[in-house]
Amino acid sequence: MTPTTELCPASDAPASVRAAEPQQPGSPKLYPLTLYSLSYDLISLLAEREEMADRKEDTADVDAAMAEYMQALPQKVDGVVHVLRTLDSQAELAAAEVQRLNARRRQIASAAERLRQYCCSVLAQLPKPRKGSRKLEGSTSSLILKGNGGLEPLEVYDEALVPDEYCTATITMSMNDWNALFDAAGSPVLVGSSVQRSVNNAAVRKALAKNCWLCEGKGGDCNACGGSGKQGVPGARLQERGSHLEIR
Repeated sequence: MTPTTELCPASDAPASVRAAEPQQPGSPKLYPLTLYSLSYDLISLLAEREEMADRKEDTADVDAAMAEYMQALPQKVDGVVHVLRTLDSQAELAAAEVQRLNARRRQIASAAERLRQYCCSVLAQLPKPRKGSRKLEGSTSSLILKGNGGLEPLEVYDEALVPDEYCTATITMSMNDWNALFDAAGSPVLVGSSVQRSVNNAAVRKALAKNCWLCEGKGGDCNACGGSGKQGVPGARLQERGSHLEIR
C-alpha cells in the first residue's frame, strides 16, 4: 500500500512554512499537513470562531474545518508517538549493547592480565643473567621481564604508628576563628575547629632512605635495622619496585 501525504492550501499553511517554500506561479501551492501546521491552524480556527461568535456570525464553516483538523490531528500524533517510541527502543538497545561490549572488554583485559602475570612468574624463575634481563625468545618475538623504574612503592600499613614528625595537620575552622587566630598571634583559642592528621609521604621516604644510625648502612646483624642498613619508620615501609612484561 502506497503511503499518502495530506496536503493543505498555501493560504492555510503557517507563515513560517509559506516563507520557507518557493512559490510556483500558475498553480495553487500545496503543503504537507504536518503536526505543527495542524496544531497551528487549529489554534487559529479556535480564535476565529470566538471572534465570529462574539459578532453573532454563523460558525458552521469554521466548525466543519475544525472537525476536519480534529480528525487528522490524532493520526499525526500517533505517527509522532510511534517514531518517539521507536527511537527510545533503539536507544535502550544501544545502551544494552554498550554494557555487553564493556563486559566483554573487561573479560578480555582480565584474561590478558592473567596471562601476563603467568609469563612474569615463569620468567622470574629463570636464572638471572650476567647482563640484561630475564627473557624467553621465540623465532619472531621475545618475552622480557623488565624491572619497574621510578620510586619504590611506599606502604603505610598503620598511620597511627607513624610519628608526628612525619605527619602534617590540616585545620578546618570558620573565618571568625581564623581572624581570632591571626589577632592572637600565638595564643589562639580554636573553638569549633577540627584537625585532620595525615602522613607526609615525602618525609617518610626521606627518612627511610637514610642509613641506619647504629650500623651506618653496613647492615649485617644489626638489631636496629634488621640487617637492611636503612633507618626504619614505624607504620611504614618501602616495597620492591616489582617488574612487568615486555613484548618484542
